[in-house]
Amino acid sequence: MEGVQSISASTEEQTASMAELAHNMHALSELARELNETIGSFNR
Repeated sequence: MEGVQSISASTEEQTASMAELAHNMHALSELARELNETIGSFNR
């Protein structure tokens, strides 16, 4: 049963890290969008 529990814990950790990754990618895309707007304002 220990093996099953460790697989379950590992899956939960993977799920948490995937959620964190998705959050970070979203934050990064927001920053990229803001940076584009800032650069665009210099080019006007």
